[in-house]
Amino acid sequence: MGGRDNLRQAVSDRQCGLRAPRTLQNELTLKQKLQLDFNPLKWINSRGCSAGVNWLDLDRVDRRYLLAGCANGAVAAFDVLLPSQSNSAAAQTSSAPAAQKEHAPVFQVSPGTPGSHTFTVTAALWYPVDTGLFVTASLDETVKVWDSNAVTPVAHFKLESRVHCAAMSPLAHAHALIAVGTQQAAVRLCDARSGAFTHALEGHRGAVWAVAWGPSSQWQLATGACDGQVRMWDIRRSGCMSVLDQHDTEPNPATIGMPSLSDRATEEVGGGGAQRPLAVPSAAVAHDGRVTAVLPTPDGLSWLSAGTDSRVRRWSLPRYRNTLVNFAETYNKAGKARQLAVTEDSRILFHPSGSVIQVFRVADGSHCATLKGAHFDSVNCCVWNNRQQELYSGANDTQIHTWSPRLPAQDPETDEAPPSDMEEQDLWSEDD
Repeated sequence: MGGRDNLRQAVSDRQCGLRAPRTLQNELTLKQKLQLDFNPLKWINSRGCSAGVNWLDLDRVDRRYLLAGCANGAVAAFDVLLPSQSNSAAAQTSSAPAAQKEHAPVFQVSPGTPGSHTFTVTAALWYPVDTGLFVTASLDETVKVWDSNAVTPVAHFKLESRVHCAAMSPLAHAHALIAVGTQQAAVRLCDARSGAFTHALEGHRGAVWAVAWGPSSQWQLATGACDGQVRMWDIRRSGCMSVLDQHDTEPNPATIGMPSLSDRATEEVGGGGAQRPLAVPSAAVAHDGRVTAVLPTPDGLSWLSAGTDSRVRRWSLPRYRNTLVNFAETYNKAGKARQLAVTEDSRILFHPSGSVIQVFRVADGSHCATLKGAHFDSVNCCVWNNRQQELYSGANDTQIHTWSPRLPAQDPETDEAPPSDMEEQDLWSEDD
């Protein structure tokens, strides 16, 4: 009863003008994100992924179609909004109050079919502005662009090296480049429009396991490699913009007035006082191990990175300094890239660790929850659905699971059921 009374009081304060209109909504959505639990009623049928799920991607148009890349070379797409038709017909004839709903693949590229990958699929990406195309990358040294309707490859890139990761910019309108990280140290840029390579970004000294485009510029790219470095690039320029250094931290009151490493990275040219940037220190590393993930927060204010030193670090903009936020006990000894997820409000981070998913606050690194009990092997990837307020995860146990907000339990004292959808609609009918 206490929680319901608090909700009624919060609604009353909102109606009386004592609380900002959006404050209550933000508090409720944050509470939902912190109360995720395994949803056994939504079954994503991933039987075709017989050797584990490596990568997940949700389309940015409808937030409805989930693309999965599997370790056996298979690729599958699922409709996470509507269940399969056969399952829907069975549910109508069933008398069960809550039956498990199957979400079978909308389409699937099975191993051995013409055009399929011969080895592990390491990345599967929707074309950013249309679900008519998707991109896959594999350890068979190829990147392929597929037609979703015909489920056939329409472009093929041969990299001559095992491909560990790939990414496309969600903002790009002047290019259709695919950033590809391979066993070689150079990051390759593939043009999906022309089917040719544009150029390479050189600087890493090890295999590149993580690539991510910036959320505020179509030209900004971040890469993470087995040399422990995270590099920031402007693909229009030669050389990288910055190498993230774990020892270059944000200033504290005790060091105000003292120049940081970023501030000192200039030298005087001639005697006129002109300055030019120094060479980026090659010894700077973001992690004392392999970098397994790099991603920006949706608000564009910071970047997150994870490595096999069992550390997650948050980097502030614009100088890419280590904020020293402590994400505790982020165990990570992965032998390949891992996919992390951040909610649309940039407040919550989901970090796969072993067979569980850890939930952290991005701002201070506090551990909020652990999602466990569904997977029985290492979790490789997760993706957040802001439309449905759900998290999807894939693991080496070949399963794709859904994590949804826990429904409020029936109150035993008043024997009252949770408010219906119509009651909730009436509650929120007032314009914000």
